[in-house]
Amino acid sequence: MRPFIEGGHDTVILVRKPEVKVGDICLARIRRITDGEVTYVLHRVVRVDSDEVTLAGDGNLRGEEHCKTTDILGTVVRITSPRGLRKPRTRGWIWRHICRPRRLWLKLYRHTIVKHLYHEQR
Repeated sequence: MRPFIEGGHDTVILVRKPEVKVGDICLARIRRITDGEVTYVLHRVVRVDSDEVTLAGDGNLRGEEHCKTTDILGTVVRITSPRGLRKPRTRGWIWRHICRPRRLWLKLYRHTIVKHLYHEQR
């Protein structure tokens, strides 16, 4: 869920809700059709069609995941940084609507993060 949730650093609190809405960040169980493998993803809901939910990570420009509403295990209600600061969940709404600048911003962000992580490990 980069750039809003950093895996291994930020903490999320999940609550099971009776229904999910477009824009919610959810933990979902995804069953791969090809091999039946089960994986878990934390992605934003981009579409809800009766009992099927379409999810996409904020760092994904094209990839989508599909699951049933029964495979949604929880919805994020709080994001906390390692310093204990709460992060707003509303930034994702704006992020979804700025497709062209998002591509450039993600490229710069990934370059900076990879560079930072490489130098941090040395």
